[in-house]
Amino acid sequence: MPTAVSQTPPFEDHMSEAYQRLRSSLTAMVLAARGKVTFPQDLARHLKINKNLAWRVSKIIEAPTPEAGIPHLPGAGGLKLLLDAARNAGSSDDVIERVESAHAAFLEMVQTHAGDQETLQLLLDGRSDGDALAASRRMAFRGNSGIVGVQARAKLTASFLAPSAEDPDKLDSLLIGGFVDVCRLRPAEGWPLFRIRHYLGHDGPAAAQQLDAQVMYDRFGQLDEFDDESCSDLLLERDEHGLTYRLGPGRVGKTGTFSTYFGSPLLGVFDRYASPEDPMGEIYSIVEVPVETLLFDMFIHRDLGYGSSLELSVFERPGGGLDDHLVRTKRQHLPISIQPERLRGSPERCISPVCPRYPEVIRRTTAATGWDLGAFTCYRFVLTYPPLHSTAIVSFPLDERPET
Repeated sequence: MPTAVSQTPPFEDHMSEAYQRLRSSLTAMVLAARGKVTFPQDLARHLKINKNLAWRVSKIIEAPTPEAGIPHLPGAGGLKLLLDAARNAGSSDDVIERVESAHAAFLEMVQTHAGDQETLQLLLDGRSDGDALAASRRMAFRGNSGIVGVQARAKLTASFLAPSAEDPDKLDSLLIGGFVDVCRLRPAEGWPLFRIRHYLGHDGPAAAQQLDAQVMYDRFGQLDEFDDESCSDLLLERDEHGLTYRLGPGRVGKTGTFSTYFGSPLLGVFDRYASPEDPMGEIYSIVEVPVETLLFDMFIHRDLGYGSSLELSVFERPGGGLDDHLVRTKRQHLPISIQPERLRGSPERCISPVCPRYPEVIRRTTAATGWDLGAFTCYRFVLTYPPLHSTAIVSFPLDERPET
């Protein structure tokens, strides 16, 4: 005998059918009341309902997908106000009953697949196009901030890529990173902020390169070179992998807020051209601190063809370690898709409200490179509330080697 579960439509089909039925019944009801469905102001005036309820109804009628429309559904009280207003405006009892029946069927779908409206929102959150998991990421930021004991307004990751000055088959790169407004919510000494690593090239141990870091520190409105002997907000740890900067002791709350940035050149290590073993290049940013915004900029030299093919992927790291970013599976790939914004003009003009010191940081970190900054184009990815213990990776197909 078939079970009740086997007779229940899958969530996606059941949700779509229930939503479209409710949406079409609402549209018919508004039209029967002679309201203009896409004009909230007109709808509010004609049905004599408040503007917020009218706006919600218009959003549902305009939204073709459940993901876009369901968040705007009014509660039971709002729906009753709407039905009473539509009845007073001329909608027949049959039209009203169709809305009531569709709404009851929708609530039954919610109960069957989610149990409650809050869980339904979580089911929808992972299905939305583009900036998926936005609501979940926002909630996680607050919870993780309290658990970890520290948060930051923004994390900055920027990478300059240019043809190597020494080897035409290699790339010169400059990595810029940092945090804006790091704030302790409780003593959290030792929490890792960022790591500057040795890089082992494809040519074996001989290609290993020590990353020299230029670290800058802003505590009192002045961007100074970091001195690990006089600064207690950052603790420097050295090991065989490189340098790790950890949170030091300091004040809890706003009065202990600070910002820190670093620049690390990596010259002639990355391959410029695609090979069968390595057709892609990638730059990654490890999220180890709860942050409101990840600002991820790629500065591509005009002689490289990477700009139009940049893609950002986000992978969760269940282990949470700084070295887990290399192990990635399809299951760990989060459904987050952010399109880059192409910014024209000098990199020094690529300002951002989340990082007021950005132009100055770029000037200081690029000063010794000798690069013509006008030769670079910035491609910007902005991810709000990036998941804690995740890795954001910008990948791009490497240029094909020119024929000789």
